[in-house]
Amino acid sequence: MHRIFHTKWLYNNVHKIHHQHTTVLSIGSVYAHPIEFMFGDLLPVSMGPMILDSHCHMFTVFCWFAIRNFETHEAHSGYDFPWSPFYLLPFATGADYHTFHHSENVGNYSTFFSIWDTVLGSNTTFYDHAAEKVAA
Repeated sequence: MHRIFHTKWLYNNVHKIHHQHTTVLSIGSVYAHPIEFMFGDLLPVSMGPMILDSHCHMFTVFCWFAIRNFETHEAHSGYDFPWSPFYLLPFATGADYHTFHHSENVGNYSTFFSIWDTVLGSNTTFYDHAAEKVAA
């Protein structure tokens, strides 16, 4: 969904509000146009529990919402916490990954798993930039 919000029309009319902050801050993660908040924030997070319906315990739903809320605020915090539990997951990203997205407004559309960015090649600019920082 985040990638779709970067198409020209949706970016200029909806998603640009979220990108007013080029320096990330936690509360900015939910600073969005109402359309983006509904279809880019609430709908993707609630899809799993909606699909599972009665096969999903309410405690599991609340745990899932807590994890996603914690992750999105961490990704928009501007701090790359080395002790983050999300580093235990394959293809997980840190705050630097999404901070680059906000500062350069290019690639790195995910905040949680970078697998789709890697498959679609939308994170190559970030990895080139990171390699230049290490070499310098």
